Amino acid sequence: MATNPSPASQETYDATSEGKRLSEESVIKGTGFGWAHWFNILDDFSAKEKSHKEIAAWLLANHNITQWWAQGVTTHYELEHGLREFRQRSKGYGTSVSRTISTTLQKAWDAWADPKVLSQWFTTNAEQEFVVGGRYSNGDGDSGMYKCITPLKHIRFTWESKHHEQGSDVVLEFRERDDGKVRIELTHEKLKSKKDADDLKEGWSWAMDCLKLYLETGSKIQFEEWQFQKAGKI
Repeated sequence: MATNPSPASQETYDATSEGKRLSEESVIKGTGFGWAHWFNILDDFSAKEKSHKEIAAWLLANHNITQWWAQGVTTHYELEHGLREFRQRSKGYGTSVSRTISTTLQKAWDAWADPKVLSQWFTTNAEQEFVVGGRYSNGDGDSGMYKCITPLKHIRFTWESKHHEQGSDVVLEFRERDDGKVRIELTHEKLKSKKDADDLKEGWSWAMDCLKLYLETGSKIQFEEWQFQKAGKI
């Protein structure tokens, strides 16, 4: 089992509260592995969808590290993915869904950036001006504006739907893993009610499963069929 860090490492860890990163050297010395290893493990655990307490407890119980390092790895993962700021400062409700997909980073990006591809797996009649300030719409009645686009890394857009109150944002993060797969993390922020968050959790879970299926097999699953499968009815 890894030992507790030296006083110097403790100072570095305390700095994470200000968003500073623990060094690769310190995490290897303290846990035996680098950040890529821990990020991949936590991605597979769907850590972005869990609380700080749940993540740290799972690391402590399953990965042979000290409580100090379980807390440190959890905190840094949250900071690196924008979770700590989201959980502590954002107003309203939110929900997160993530998937690891056997595809290329470019294909994963195009699935959201290209309206023709988007219409193949997510919606119908997608139209969009994929630039910051550009608008999008689709056959389901959803629309909004792109607020931030970092190619192959990050998309933020507003979400305007007749089914939910206005004023929320959707954030997508793309990351190519060491094993060649792509991790896509979706967070829907600033929702007005728990009901909206619960409804959209289900909707985005279907969307991300549908995206994974499309990119890996070329197939698509309708929402109702997906619901039946989740319920064990087919």
